[in-house]
Amino acid sequence: MSKKLLVRVMAVLAQVEIEERYVNGGDKEMVHGLRWPGKIVINPVPAIVDSIVHECLHEIFPPETHSDRAIRGMTTKIVQKLSDDEFKAIYSVFKSRTKPSP
Repeated sequence: MSKKLLVRVMAVLAQVEIEERYVNGGDKEMVHGLRWPGKIVINPVPAIVDSIVHECLHEIFPPETHSDRAIRGMTTKIVQKLSDDEFKAIYSVFKSRTKPSP
């Protein structure tokens, strides 16, 4: 069933209008995306910030001292407590420091 469903997802992806932009979830969790008929809005900030925090924690706590599971737990705790401004600040640093792919 999952392959058939993936084919359907890919068909929708080819048909809908897609927009990438920051979406403020208010006091709720970060919004990863929104959907209206024929349109999808994707907010890349939550996933990217989560990955940034996770990888930075690996830099602070190497694998010899902390497992990936421990890092994932710390990441979740940190990300859940980030304010909207902190999300934006981390994402802004990421965008300003990211090198283009070769």
